Amino acid sequence: MIISDPAVLAEFRGDNFCEWCGRRRPCCPAHVFARGLGSRIDHRLNLAALCLECHTNQHNGARPTQDDLLNRVAWREEVSAQAIREWIWLVRRTPKEKPIPPAPARAKREKRLDVCEFEPPF
Repeated sequence: MIISDPAVLAEFRGDNFCEWCGRRRPCCPAHVFARGLGSRIDHRLNLAALCLECHTNQHNGARPTQDDLLNRVAWREEVSAQAIREWIWLVRRTPKEKPIPPAPARAKREKRLDVCEFEPPF
């Protein structure tokens, strides 16, 4: 299954804040789940904006790892990491002639003052 949307990819390119280190630098889209195995999923749930240094580190096996990026995307999109994993699994197994399964909906979260929520490092 190939999902390629130039508009979505453009959101993750340019002079952005890196979603891992938080520095404002030229960024490029990094896939949480690799593009191999005959699939390419250019969707917000599978992309993170990384600066060149962090993107290189990711490909060399250093941090950010796949789980790091998955958790960051889950936090950004307000969806559980498990829901993203399951959706990617479904999309990869959907035949080309069938429609893409709907992406998981954002969770409805209450703001609680007594609980510390995950905060990005920037």
